[in-house]
Amino acid sequence: MAKQKDFEAAIHDVISQTLKETSYRPHSFIQMVADRGAYDASLSLIRASKPSDGFTKLWELKRLDLTVEAVAVRPEFANLFTPDDIKVSNRRLAQYGYSSGGI
Repeated sequence: MAKQKDFEAAIHDVISQTLKETSYRPHSFIQMVADRGAYDASLSLIRASKPSDGFTKLWELKRLDLTVEAVAVRPEFANLFTPDDIKVSNRRLAQYGYSSGGI
């Protein structure tokens, strides 16, 4: 069963990967993570009524694998999110053409 600290580490990994592998610099998300922690910042993005600007930018770059939604639907993190959070994340990813292979 995953712990919140494992999810936090995964989010820090995708931030690093985003900085290394793309031209996108997710300054707002990095600040949210610094202020609220990766888990709470991710929850607020998942529970928002529409995709974040960062999600849209990563979609434009064809890197939805680097979104918080893609991390949240990983099977190892299923216990950290409500079924609705997982459903919203999967639906959002699918609407933008990404198959997460998640739950």
